[in-house]
Amino acid sequence: MSKFLRQIEFRGFLRDATHDESRPNLYNYFEPHDNFLTGLWAYARYALPVRCDGVAKINCYGCPNTATRCDEPCLNIASLWISIPERLPTKIDGCLKQQEFMVELAHRGLKHASNEYRFDFSPFEAAKSKVDANQYRFEFQIGNTKKSPNRSLAAFIWCFYDHGFKTEVVFTTRDGGFFNKTIFATANEQTISAIRWLDQERVQISSKDFNGSYWICDIHGNAEFVFGLASSNSPHHIYMHATILINGQGVLAEREKGIELMNKAAQMGFKHAINYLSRL
Repeated sequence: MSKFLRQIEFRGFLRDATHDESRPNLYNYFEPHDNFLTGLWAYARYALPVRCDGVAKINCYGCPNTATRCDEPCLNIASLWISIPERLPTKIDGCLKQQEFMVELAHRGLKHASNEYRFDFSPFEAAKSKVDANQYRFEFQIGNTKKSPNRSLAAFIWCFYDHGFKTEVVFTTRDGGFFNKTIFATANEQTISAIRWLDQERVQISSKDFNGSYWICDIHGNAEFVFGLASSNSPHHIYMHATILINGQGVLAEREKGIELMNKAAQMGFKHAINYLSRL
């Protein structure tokens, strides 16, 4: 049995308080902005984990014409239906208003859930205050700060969400002042690994997604993605590298370089590359 509540997920607005998440039961409550859930993500990140016997995850739903209620956990997962008016009293089409609404909704529902599942609600109170003060932004550091070999600079990885995840390396001076930063990826902590200094000017950041792959970033603002399988010169690996760059799959998109690699794989007779180029 789980001893900690570790995850909260907002699953959507539903017409009826059931586990039916099919399209007919979805409720178009408002037209969501790309960033409407960032405040809720930050709220959960600040508050969790909390001690809670038997519930590891709560799936939250907004539902009209129902009292706020929880169900019995199944495999340490519980559902929370949060009562909402059938129609909003005022239109919330701005991003900030939507972010505020979602945090308020979850906070109200989880207050009810804390009584039902008997977990301490004070971390959620503190998290809400922090999220409100931070204007509902979702941003966090990945890993530890690392000092350069001569300890004159330090570097850390900073991740934030703005119409998608963006990850940057930030360089600071010995006394903590800002030195430089550059965005090097479109990924989060699930795919970004440790940072280490290569010399006085460059750091290497490992990727969890692509075996042996990494980024090299320098203090002057340059960043390069190094695909771990590129040295094999296999047409399949060249094709993989090309699709990563073209699609910006966790990395900054480099379409021109990706197409160049796709042509190389096609010239080596790789059918997927040939088919891809034929569709351009």
